Amino acid sequence: MPMVDEVRKQTDLLRGDHHLRAVAQSLSAVAEQSGGLPDIVMLAARAWLAAGEHGHARHFARQIVENASVPDDVRIAALEIMETTPATQESMLPPPIHPSPVIVVAAHADRAAPRGASLPPMVPMPLVIVEEAPRQPGAALQVAPRAEIIETLALAPGLSEDMLPAGAVPRNEQQARVAMTRLARHLGRDYRLWYGTTLKTDVVAVDAMQRHLRRRFADGVLDDKRSRQLEVELTRHGAVLSEILARTVGAQWVDLSSEQPGHWSMIVPPGTRVWPIGRVYRFFGQGHREADLVAFYTELQAGAR
Repeated sequence: MPMVDEVRKQTDLLRGDHHLRAVAQSLSAVAEQSGGLPDIVMLAARAWLAAGEHGHARHFARQIVENASVPDDVRIAALEIMETTPATQESMLPPPIHPSPVIVVAAHADRAAPRGASLPPMVPMPLVIVEEAPRQPGAALQVAPRAEIIETLALAPGLSEDMLPAGAVPRNEQQARVAMTRLARHLGRDYRLWYGTTLKTDVVAVDAMQRHLRRRFADGVLDDKRSRQLEVELTRHGAVLSEILARTVGAQWVDLSSEQPGHWSMIVPPGTRVWPIGRVYRFFGQGHREADLVAFYTELQAGAR
Protein backbone atom coordinates (compact mmCIF):
# COMPACT_ATOMS: atom_id res chain seq x y z
CA MET A 1 0.00 0.00 0.00
CA PRO A 2 2.79 2.54 0.68
CA MET A 3 4.09 1.87 -2.85
CA VAL A 4 0.62 2.37 -4.34
CA ASP A 5 0.21 5.62 -2.43
CA GLU A 6 3.61 6.79 -3.62
CA VAL A 7 2.76 6.02 -7.25
CA ARG A 8 -0.51 7.94 -6.93
CA LYS A 9 1.28 10.85 -5.34
CA GLN A 10 3.87 11.02 -8.11
CA THR A 11 1.20 10.62 -10.81
CA ASP A 12 -0.65 13.60 -9.36
CA LEU A 13 2.62 15.51 -9.41
CA LEU A 14 3.10 14.80 -13.13
CA ARG A 15 -0.45 15.92 -13.90
CA GLY A 16 -0.38 18.86 -11.52
CA ASP A 17 0.57 22.49 -12.05
CA HIS A 18 4.30 22.58 -11.38
CA HIS A 19 6.85 23.30 -14.09
CA LEU A 20 7.51 20.11 -16.03
CA ARG A 21 11.28 20.19 -15.79
CA ALA A 22 11.12 20.51 -12.01
CA VAL A 23 8.62 17.64 -11.90
CA ALA A 24 10.91 15.50 -14.06
CA GLN A 25 13.86 16.15 -11.77
CA SER A 26 11.78 15.31 -8.71
CA LEU A 27 10.55 12.07 -10.28
CA SER A 28 14.11 11.18 -11.28
CA ALA A 29 15.22 11.47 -7.67
CA VAL A 30 12.26 9.39 -6.45
CA ALA A 31 12.95 6.74 -9.10
CA GLU A 32 16.53 6.38 -7.87
CA GLN A 33 15.44 6.25 -4.22
CA SER A 34 12.75 3.65 -4.94
CA GLY A 35 15.35 1.20 -6.22
CA GLY A 36 13.96 1.25 -9.75
CA LEU A 37 10.24 0.78 -9.01
CA PRO A 38 8.89 0.38 -12.60
CA ASP A 39 5.85 2.62 -12.22
CA ILE A 40 7.96 5.47 -10.80
CA VAL A 41 10.67 5.00 -13.43
CA MET A 42 7.97 5.12 -16.11
CA LEU A 43 6.60 8.37 -14.65
CA ALA A 44 10.10 9.85 -14.78
CA ALA A 45 10.39 8.84 -18.45
CA ARG A 46 6.99 10.42 -19.20
CA ALA A 47 7.90 13.62 -17.38
CA TRP A 48 11.17 14.08 -19.26
CA LEU A 49 9.37 13.35 -22.53
CA ALA A 50 6.72 15.98 -21.72
CA ALA A 51 9.52 18.42 -20.89
CA GLY A 52 11.05 17.86 -24.31
CA GLU A 53 14.19 16.09 -23.04
CA HIS A 54 14.26 12.97 -25.19
CA GLY A 55 17.67 11.80 -24.04
CA HIS A 56 16.62 11.69 -20.39
CA ALA A 57 13.29 10.09 -21.28
CA ARG A 58 15.11 7.33 -23.14
CA HIS A 59 17.44 6.83 -20.18
CA PHE A 60 14.54 5.83 -17.93
CA ALA A 61 12.57 4.03 -20.66
CA ARG A 62 15.61 1.87 -21.37
CA GLN A 63 15.74 0.78 -17.72
CA ILE A 64 12.21 -0.58 -18.08
CA VAL A 65 12.76 -2.21 -21.47
CA GLU A 66 15.85 -4.05 -20.20
CA ASN A 67 14.06 -5.31 -17.07
CA ALA A 68 12.36 -8.59 -17.97
CA SER A 69 10.41 -8.64 -14.70
CA VAL A 70 8.46 -5.48 -15.54
CA PRO A 71 4.78 -6.05 -16.45
CA ASP A 72 4.11 -6.18 -20.18
CA ASP A 73 1.89 -3.09 -20.31
CA VAL A 74 4.60 -0.93 -18.74
CA ARG A 75 7.30 -2.37 -21.03
CA ILE A 76 5.14 -1.72 -24.10
CA ALA A 77 4.73 1.92 -23.08
CA ALA A 78 8.49 2.22 -22.56
CA LEU A 79 9.18 0.59 -25.92
CA GLU A 80 6.88 3.12 -27.60
CA ILE A 81 8.88 5.95 -26.04
CA MET A 82 12.08 4.40 -27.39
CA GLU A 83 10.56 3.94 -30.85
CA THR A 84 9.10 7.46 -31.12
CA THR A 85 12.15 9.41 -29.95
CA PRO A 86 15.46 9.84 -31.78
CA ALA A 87 18.46 7.95 -30.47
CA THR A 88 21.04 10.27 -28.96
CA GLN A 89 24.50 10.07 -27.46
CA GLU A 90 22.98 11.17 -24.15
CA SER A 91 20.28 8.56 -23.76
CA MET A 92 22.31 6.61 -21.22
CA LEU A 93 23.28 9.62 -19.11
CA PRO A 94 21.31 10.45 -15.96
CA PRO A 95 19.46 13.77 -15.91
CA PRO A 96 21.47 16.78 -14.71
CA ILE A 97 21.07 17.97 -11.15
CA HIS A 98 20.73 21.62 -12.05
CA PRO A 99 17.81 22.73 -14.27
CA SER A 100 18.55 24.08 -17.72
CA PRO A 101 16.99 27.40 -18.74
CA VAL A 102 13.68 27.43 -20.58
CA ILE A 103 12.83 30.22 -23.00
CA VAL A 104 9.81 32.21 -24.07
CA VAL A 105 8.97 33.83 -27.37
CA ALA A 106 10.81 37.12 -27.81
CA ALA A 107 8.58 40.13 -28.43
CA HIS A 108 10.04 42.04 -31.36
CA ALA A 109 8.75 45.59 -31.24
CA ASP A 110 10.11 46.31 -34.71
CA ARG A 111 8.10 43.54 -36.38
CA ALA A 112 4.42 44.25 -36.90
CA ALA A 113 2.03 41.45 -36.02
CA PRO A 114 -1.57 41.36 -37.29
CA ARG A 115 -4.39 40.18 -35.08
CA GLY A 116 -3.86 36.55 -34.17
CA ALA A 117 -0.60 36.34 -36.02
CA SER A 118 2.23 34.02 -35.02
CA LEU A 119 4.15 36.94 -33.49
CA PRO A 120 2.32 37.94 -30.30
CA PRO A 121 0.99 41.50 -30.57
CA MET A 122 2.10 44.00 -27.95
CA VAL A 123 -1.48 44.75 -26.81
CA PRO A 124 -4.54 42.52 -26.45
CA MET A 125 -6.74 42.48 -29.52
CA PRO A 126 -10.33 41.19 -29.73
CA LEU A 127 -11.73 38.80 -32.30
CA VAL A 128 -12.52 40.36 -35.67
CA ILE A 129 -16.19 40.11 -36.54
CA VAL A 130 -16.37 39.84 -40.31
CA GLU A 131 -20.10 39.43 -40.65
CA GLU A 132 -22.83 38.80 -38.14
CA ALA A 133 -25.73 36.93 -39.71
CA PRO A 134 -29.08 37.44 -37.96
CA ARG A 135 -30.59 34.32 -36.46
CA GLN A 136 -33.85 33.28 -38.02
CA PRO A 137 -36.86 33.25 -35.65
CA GLY A 138 -37.48 29.79 -34.29
CA ALA A 139 -34.18 28.45 -35.59
CA ALA A 140 -33.07 25.38 -33.67
CA LEU A 141 -29.77 25.38 -31.81
CA GLN A 142 -27.05 23.20 -33.24
CA VAL A 143 -26.44 19.91 -31.46
CA ALA A 144 -22.83 19.57 -30.34
CA PRO A 145 -21.06 16.80 -32.29
CA ARG A 146 -19.70 13.78 -30.50
CA ALA A 147 -16.11 14.24 -29.32
CA GLU A 148 -13.53 12.31 -31.34
CA ILE A 149 -10.25 10.85 -30.09
CA ILE A 150 -7.58 13.13 -31.48
CA GLU A 151 -4.87 10.50 -31.84
CA THR A 152 -7.06 8.48 -34.23
CA LEU A 153 -8.80 11.29 -36.12
CA ALA A 154 -10.09 10.36 -39.55
CA LEU A 155 -9.76 12.88 -42.34
CA ALA A 156 -12.82 15.02 -43.01
CA PRO A 157 -15.26 13.59 -45.59
CA GLY A 158 -14.01 14.02 -49.13
CA LEU A 159 -10.35 14.29 -48.15
CA SER A 160 -7.55 11.77 -48.68
CA GLU A 161 -3.94 11.48 -47.59
CA ASP A 162 -2.62 11.80 -51.14
CA MET A 163 -3.97 15.35 -51.36
CA LEU A 164 -0.87 16.56 -49.51
CA PRO A 165 2.56 14.90 -49.81
CA ALA A 166 4.41 14.42 -46.53
CA GLY A 167 6.30 17.57 -45.58
CA ALA A 168 4.57 19.76 -48.17
CA VAL A 169 3.11 23.16 -47.22
CA PRO A 170 -0.69 23.29 -47.61
CA ARG A 171 -1.98 25.82 -50.13
CA ASN A 172 -5.75 25.43 -49.92
CA GLU A 173 -8.46 24.56 -47.39
CA GLN A 174 -8.47 20.83 -48.18
CA GLN A 175 -4.70 20.51 -47.86
CA ALA A 176 -4.77 22.53 -44.63
CA ARG A 177 -7.25 20.11 -43.09
CA VAL A 178 -5.05 17.15 -44.07
CA ALA A 179 -1.97 18.82 -42.57
CA MET A 180 -3.73 19.84 -39.35
CA THR A 181 -5.23 16.38 -38.88
CA ARG A 182 -1.78 14.80 -39.19
CA LEU A 183 -0.26 17.20 -36.66
CA ALA A 184 -3.20 16.67 -34.32
CA ARG A 185 -2.79 12.89 -34.41
CA HIS A 186 0.88 13.16 -33.50
CA LEU A 187 0.19 15.51 -30.60
CA GLY A 188 -2.63 13.28 -29.37
CA ARG A 189 -0.17 10.36 -29.29
CA ASP A 190 2.33 12.51 -27.40
CA TYR A 191 -0.19 13.41 -24.70
CA ARG A 192 -0.89 9.71 -24.20
CA LEU A 193 2.84 9.06 -23.80
CA TRP A 194 3.43 12.13 -21.62
CA TYR A 195 0.47 11.95 -19.27
CA GLY A 196 -1.43 8.76 -20.07
CA THR A 197 -4.22 11.09 -21.24
CA THR A 198 -6.55 10.64 -24.21
CA LEU A 199 -7.27 13.98 -25.86
CA LYS A 200 -10.64 14.42 -27.55
CA THR A 201 -12.10 17.21 -29.64
CA ASP A 202 -13.63 19.08 -26.74
CA VAL A 203 -12.98 21.87 -24.24
CA VAL A 204 -11.19 19.44 -21.90
CA ALA A 205 -8.44 19.04 -24.51
CA VAL A 206 -8.17 22.81 -24.91
CA ASP A 207 -7.67 23.16 -21.17
CA ALA A 208 -5.13 20.31 -21.08
CA MET A 209 -3.11 21.93 -23.87
CA GLN A 210 -2.93 25.36 -22.27
CA ARG A 211 -1.98 23.85 -18.91
CA HIS A 212 0.80 21.87 -20.59
CA LEU A 213 2.18 24.93 -22.39
CA ARG A 214 2.17 26.96 -19.19
CA ARG A 215 3.99 24.20 -17.33
CA ARG A 216 6.54 23.33 -19.97
CA PHE A 217 7.69 26.80 -20.99
CA ALA A 218 8.56 29.34 -18.34
CA ASP A 219 10.63 32.54 -18.34
CA GLY A 220 14.28 31.88 -19.01
CA VAL A 221 17.21 32.41 -21.33
CA LEU A 222 16.58 32.40 -25.08
CA ASP A 223 18.68 30.14 -27.29
CA ASP A 224 18.23 28.89 -30.84
CA LYS A 225 17.54 25.27 -29.95
CA ARG A 226 14.81 25.98 -27.40
CA SER A 227 13.36 28.76 -29.52
CA ARG A 228 12.83 26.35 -32.39
CA GLN A 229 11.45 23.74 -30.01
CA LEU A 230 8.95 26.26 -28.67
CA GLU A 231 7.90 27.32 -32.16
CA VAL A 232 7.20 23.71 -33.15
CA GLU A 233 5.17 23.04 -30.00
CA LEU A 234 3.05 26.17 -30.34
CA THR A 235 2.37 25.37 -33.99
CA ARG A 236 1.36 21.78 -33.19
CA HIS A 237 -0.99 22.92 -30.44
CA GLY A 238 -2.47 25.51 -32.78
CA ALA A 239 -3.09 22.77 -35.32
CA VAL A 240 -5.05 20.78 -32.74
CA LEU A 241 -7.05 23.88 -31.81
CA SER A 242 -7.90 24.40 -35.50
CA GLU A 243 -9.14 20.82 -35.83
CA ILE A 244 -11.27 21.16 -32.71
CA LEU A 245 -12.80 24.33 -34.15
CA ALA A 246 -13.38 22.68 -37.53
CA ARG A 247 -15.04 19.62 -36.03
CA THR A 248 -17.12 21.26 -33.30
CA VAL A 249 -18.14 24.69 -34.61
CA GLY A 250 -17.71 24.24 -38.37
CA ALA A 251 -14.67 26.52 -38.81
CA GLN A 252 -13.17 26.62 -42.32
CA TRP A 253 -9.79 27.75 -43.55
CA VAL A 254 -10.01 30.87 -45.72
CA ASP A 255 -6.50 32.35 -45.93
CA LEU A 256 -3.23 30.44 -46.20
CA SER A 257 -1.37 33.05 -48.22
CA SER A 258 1.34 33.72 -45.62
CA GLU A 259 4.48 31.63 -45.30
CA GLN A 260 3.94 31.60 -41.51
CA PRO A 261 1.14 29.30 -40.24
CA GLY A 262 0.43 31.75 -37.43
CA HIS A 263 -1.01 34.13 -40.03
CA TRP A 264 -3.39 31.56 -41.52
CA SER A 265 -7.02 32.28 -40.73
CA MET A 266 -10.35 30.49 -40.47
CA ILE A 267 -13.96 31.64 -40.43
CA VAL A 268 -16.19 30.38 -37.62
CA PRO A 269 -19.87 30.59 -38.60
CA PRO A 270 -21.68 32.84 -38.88
CA GLY A 271 -18.72 35.12 -39.64
CA THR A 272 -15.94 35.34 -37.06
CA ARG A 273 -12.38 35.36 -38.38
CA VAL A 274 -9.81 33.66 -36.15
CA TRP A 275 -6.14 32.67 -36.35
CA PRO A 276 -6.02 29.34 -34.44
CA ILE A 277 -2.26 28.79 -34.65
CA GLY A 278 -1.57 32.47 -34.07
CA ARG A 279 -4.01 32.43 -31.15
CA VAL A 280 -1.88 29.83 -29.39
CA TYR A 281 1.17 32.04 -29.91
CA ARG A 282 -0.76 34.98 -28.47
CA PHE A 283 -1.92 32.90 -25.51
CA PHE A 284 1.67 32.10 -24.71
CA GLY A 285 2.95 35.60 -25.37
CA GLN A 286 0.17 37.58 -23.69
CA GLY A 287 -0.34 35.34 -20.67
CA HIS A 288 -2.89 36.66 -18.19
CA ARG A 289 -3.29 39.92 -20.12
CA GLU A 290 -5.77 38.22 -22.40
CA ALA A 291 -8.49 35.56 -22.19
CA ASP A 292 -7.11 32.03 -22.16
CA LEU A 293 -7.77 29.38 -24.79
CA VAL A 294 -10.72 27.88 -22.94
CA ALA A 295 -12.51 31.24 -22.82
CA PHE A 296 -11.63 31.80 -26.48
CA TYR A 297 -13.09 28.43 -27.47
CA THR A 298 -16.25 28.64 -25.37
CA GLU A 299 -16.99 32.14 -26.72
CA LEU A 300 -16.75 30.86 -30.28
CA GLN A 301 -18.82 27.82 -29.41
CA ALA A 302 -21.58 30.00 -27.95
CA GLY A 303 -21.53 32.32 -30.97
CA ALA A 304 -21.72 29.45 -33.43
CA ARG A 305 -24.83 28.09 -31.73
